[in-house]
Amino acid sequence: MAIADSVDRALSRLTSGVWILLILGLASRDFQRIGAYDTWWLVLTAISFVPVVVNMVFARVLPMTVLRTIWIVTPLFGFVRVTLASLAYNGDAVGPSGLGDPAQTPWVIASAFSVYLIFWMRRQTAVVVVLATSFLPLVSTVLAGRALTSADLVNVPLSMALFAFVAIFSGRRNLMLRFRTLEEQARAAETNRLRAAAAAEQHARFVRLVHDEVLSSLTAALRFEGKPPQLLREQAGRVLSVLGGRAFTASGMITCEALGQQLRALIQGIDPATELQIQCDNGELHTQTADVILAAAGEALRNSVRHAGDTAQ
Repeated sequence: MAIADSVDRALSRLTSGVWILLILGLASRDFQRIGAYDTWWLVLTAISFVPVVVNMVFARVLPMTVLRTIWIVTPLFGFVRVTLASLAYNGDAVGPSGLGDPAQTPWVIASAFSVYLIFWMRRQTAVVVVLATSFLPLVSTVLAGRALTSADLVNVPLSMALFAFVAIFSGRRNLMLRFRTLEEQARAAETNRLRAAAAAEQHARFVRLVHDEVLSSLTAALRFEGKPPQLLREQAGRVLSVLGGRAFTASGMITCEALGQQLRALIQGIDPATELQIQCDNGELHTQTADVILAAAGEALRNSVRHAGDTAQ
């Protein structure tokens, strides 16, 4: 899950919870004035509650496409409700705190809806949109054919102050994004550190194998003529299983001349300038021992070339 998606899921749930608490507070105070509105407007209001509740309950599991649809549709739906509030209002004028006041309470509800704008708009754009919607109650009053009063005009700058909803939640979103980003970077750095430590340990084990197992197997093999003991053959097999690859695929005995040919081919492939002198007798070596000798000689030459450089004689 992307960091921004995770933050928006959590913050949108908080936004929905705040909005529901706000609605419950208004309803407990002004429920008796609901009858002043037409039924169609109340149905529209009830429908607008549904996506908010869905967002609060299921934000953690809903696909992001569904959540983004909720974040876009919900504030637009709220602004439409504000614009139509005066048309649906049939009661007498009441104080500015009553639900029957078409110039205030519906907009307060819409201001909570407007916080969803920060999830799909730039913060500056969202603030401008919210400030502009402060005039929607006036538009609603004009559409209803009612005369504007001084109270209506005073409510505009008061309503503009509610853009703080957007500013506060937007600032919170930026802080959460910054924190989650730093947290993810720290987690990635720790993962890289552990991988580097594991790689270093693996390299150290390989170096110990080359310097201990391979060289010790080579030294032990040089002390025997003819068929080496079983223990040495087993040790050679373990070394080959780690180094990988065998020059002699068939198990058995080989002559010194055959081993010399393989060794010359190996040396020429690594560094053609290297001179190799081999003295052979009539003895034979087991193919496993020969493979260990070839692997050790090749590794020794590679290290020499790697550390000596191109100017070595």
